[in-house]
Amino acid sequence: MNMYLGRGKKIFLSVVVGSMLLSSFTFVNSFAATSEETILGEGLIGDVNDDSKVNSIDLACFRGYLLGMPGYSNLKDKIWAADVDESGEINALDFAYMRKFILKGEMFPKEKNLSNIRHAPKFAETTMPVVKATEKDNVIDFSCGYQYTVALKDDGTVAAWGNDLKGSCQVPSGLKDVVDIASGLWHSLALKKDGTVVAWGDNSFGECDIPEGLTNVKAIIAKSHLSVALKEDGTIVVWGDNVSNQDKVPENLIDVKSVAISDTIIAALKEDGYVVSWGKGYGTDLKMPEGLKGVKEITGGANWVAALKEDGTVVAWGDSDFCNTYLKDLSDIKAISAGWYHLSAIKNDGSVISVGLGTYNQNKVPAGLPKIAAIFAGDNRTLAVSETGEVTGWGDNAFLQNQLFPDLSNVKQVSFAGLSAALKEDGSVVVWGNNRDAETETLPETFGSDIKKVGSAVCNVVAIKEDGSVVAWGSNSRGQCDVPESLKNALDISVGFEYVLAINEDGTVIGWGNNDYGQCTIPEDLNDVKAVAAGRNFAVALKNDGTVVEWGNNEYSQLSLPEGLSNVVSISASSEHALALKEDGTVVAWGNNRDGECNVPEGLTGVVAVSAGMSHSVALKCDGTVVAWGNDYFQQCSSIQGLKGVKAISAGGVGTEVIMDDGTVQFYGKDMGLIYKNIWIK
Repeated sequence: MNMYLGRGKKIFLSVVVGSMLLSSFTFVNSFAATSEETILGEGLIGDVNDDSKVNSIDLACFRGYLLGMPGYSNLKDKIWAADVDESGEINALDFAYMRKFILKGEMFPKEKNLSNIRHAPKFAETTMPVVKATEKDNVIDFSCGYQYTVALKDDGTVAAWGNDLKGSCQVPSGLKDVVDIASGLWHSLALKKDGTVVAWGDNSFGECDIPEGLTNVKAIIAKSHLSVALKEDGTIVVWGDNVSNQDKVPENLIDVKSVAISDTIIAALKEDGYVVSWGKGYGTDLKMPEGLKGVKEITGGANWVAALKEDGTVVAWGDSDFCNTYLKDLSDIKAISAGWYHLSAIKNDGSVISVGLGTYNQNKVPAGLPKIAAIFAGDNRTLAVSETGEVTGWGDNAFLQNQLFPDLSNVKQVSFAGLSAALKEDGSVVVWGNNRDAETETLPETFGSDIKKVGSAVCNVVAIKEDGSVVAWGSNSRGQCDVPESLKNALDISVGFEYVLAINEDGTVIGWGNNDYGQCTIPEDLNDVKAVAAGRNFAVALKNDGTVVEWGNNEYSQLSLPEGLSNVVSISASSEHALALKEDGTVVAWGNNRDGECNVPEGLTGVVAVSAGMSHSVALKCDGTVVAWGNDYFQQCSSIQGLKGVKAISAGGVGTEVIMDDGTVQFYGKDMGLIYKNIWIK
């Protein structure tokens, strides 16, 4: 059924079916007492009373609610589970579908078992389609904090990723039964189906101190260091930073439908379409426009609030300079969402506009965007969900917060260097991160399910196939994707900055791409090589006899091999330093030591793998624990220090990826790639 059914047709059908509600009163209730239950499955649309069944009890509950009968008003939020026709509205048509199914066995629309758990839509006219993040994970809601993202899954659990500086991504263990999420600057809130609230992250201003006895909450809102709960009775509770008197809720404020927060203003949208606004600004005009009514949605930015009216126009107040410059004359709008200094909006035709500052390109909507059904703006970015459940992000992406992480399970090897590549047990490759200069967003068909090793750099992915052939994808600015025909049965590969190294079947090394520092000029008579490591502009080769050979740029003494280095079993090279793992489980480091990346911890032994990041180093021990040293500005060392249950490591840029014993991948630190076009592909 069309989601946007014509008003006249809907009214006519509602009247007809409404009479059915009244005429079937006695019959329905007697049926509820005597009929056998029809079980369709768990989490069903139509399951009003949450008993994992769709039956005549649900029909009776739904009918009582629609008729406004006493005792059924408590179903206000749960009733959204009965939006059978997926129109975004609850009406007598939904009752008719349920009644026909239960009494006559007729299937729901489109003859499908509607198994997507639904919760009451937030405050927009649109309802977000389910996003299939992985084979097992379906996302039904997003929330954008400062450089991190929180997602609500259809099983009631929560996932978070991005900048974890203040614990923003540390979702409480065992959190479940969640129906709503919200994110502030560094903290997040989760609303459970029992009406209670859970918080985590930064608590500098008490934003995570849930008021004692807070229950019967139906929605939550967070911004900056402030938290708000909207209760079932239409009242609100405020806690956290009170620098602008936001907790001074007007007396007798009731019938609140939704709330918007800025750093200086709180606005409450009432059921009648009127807005109440309060707070204390610095350099802002807090006065709400006179006569503002007919509002259907509100959203808050840094120190401003915007209201979407029923006629599709937008009214804004607060920071007058910003509002007058960017938020005037907006029309034909269907839904809005505010970042700090930009507003993203869905128009009635499904297209999107973003207006405001563009420091991080947050005001530049990607070309070719499909019709959008839901939108989530935050800090300096926006996430948009299409009508088919595809996610697109733009703006600040320094911590990969705009990307859905792909299905990173059953992984046996990972490479991290701006672009990340994971090789799975079935030979398939997953790639995510910065594809700044790639001509397409998808791996070519040559990256099938027969890959045995994968390597990546800022703009490239290169892989060895089971037959020994090599395939490359991404930027070809320096010919780094032009695999030499002379390369046969490759034994190893490594990807540097705009160049690639590979070991030929005869133990010799071949290099191609950027050769500005001679990194592709292989030393004469170099043979019997078993491993190569490509640094930024220098190269390292490990021979079968355990000795090491280097060439390329020596600006930071990265070619100054430690005297007597021998019995080496593994090597790794990064921007300006290199690591060698010796047969006895000890580690040797050389090159640029500006951040201590070459200061191997005293007494470090039992190491089975090493990996060099841009200015930090990581070692994996035989007991599955991790040791890291060097630059820790983004917690790329401290966050993984002593990590257990690890079977593989890959350091890159200012972050580290690890493969756990269960085959899943975890990421610590920060991604090198910034704003560019990003990918999520299999």
